[in-house]
Amino acid sequence: MNMIKVVVNEALSSNIIDVNIRDFLINKFPWVPVFYLLPKIHKQTMAVPGSPIVSLSGSLLKPVAQYLDFFLKPFVQKIRSYLKDKINKIEGIQVNDGDPLLTMDVSALYTNIPHGEGRQAIQKYLDLRLDPDLPTQFLISVGYHFRTKLF
Repeated sequence: MNMIKVVVNEALSSNIIDVNIRDFLINKFPWVPVFYLLPKIHKQTMAVPGSPIVSLSGSLLKPVAQYLDFFLKPFVQKIRSYLKDKINKIEGIQVNDGDPLLTMDVSALYTNIPHGEGRQAIQKYLDLRLDPDLPTQFLISVGYHFRTKLF
């Protein structure tokens, strides 16, 4: 039995979640995640580098990601650096004649977030919920399996 099933079934046994949430979180027919590269064709090098992508669509972790996103999204959207999308950022910007237009490239943004500090930040915000339907520890425990890859 995979670790996600163990955590989810323990939560069901402890009346932390109901059968509907358990059935949602446990993907009975998961697909193998697909790894691929998006080539960075704008780079001026001989060997075109690529951005590695692992698609979770249909995978064992997809429902867990959606579930955690539901609880974290309200907090993430309040963070000062939150950017909904590129269009959201450029709306309202006035460009005058002669203003330079610049772009930049961010490398390894998410891989540079230390796991321990990220987990502490998530726990802090989940503890701020005014109506915590679920214990923070359960949500942290389910999310922990993303980091450890025990599935």
